[in-house]
Amino acid sequence: MRNITVLLSLLMIASCNQSAEEATQEIEQTSIAQKVKVTAVESDLKCHMCPGYILIQKGDQIDSIASGVWGKPSKYIHFEKDQRQFIAFPGGYFSGGISESSIKIISLNNADYLQSVFDTLISDSFIGDMELRMNRFKFSPPDTLLFQSYTEKYNNQDESSENTDSASTTMIIDL
Repeated sequence: MRNITVLLSLLMIASCNQSAEEATQEIEQTSIAQKVKVTAVESDLKCHMCPGYILIQKGDQIDSIASGVWGKPSKYIHFEKDQRQFIAFPGGYFSGGISESSIKIISLNNADYLQSVFDTLISDSFIGDMELRMNRFKFSPPDTLLFQSYTEKYNNQDESSENTDSASTTMIIDL
């Protein structure tokens, strides 16, 4: 019986023994993961101009950003670049046949906490009565914007359209 107790004790000690390097890696990953937590919360109010909320928890501090419509928070992208954390808010608006695309990137780091580090807006533009210059972009975290632009010509007789003059540009954001 005593041999079994000694054997079980040795097995338990051996299974709990972890190298210092593995323990340090786990602590670093845990501290990075716990550093900032971002959560979307819907509002109880569901009116057109009623925002939802993005909650940002950093340690014991919780901050909120009111955004969105109909009580729903806007879409966001939480990402990390060079061990720094950011939150991006891509958005858009359509009115009168013109579309606008925007993105705002906010820092979640101590030096510039909740400060805008990048903000841009692009929109379509009328060239003529039946021509529209369409502009869009796509954000790929952590730092790439792909701009796409083309001319759309409408045919009034058969209500069709033709896309011409297409161009793409890639931009790297300095965060």
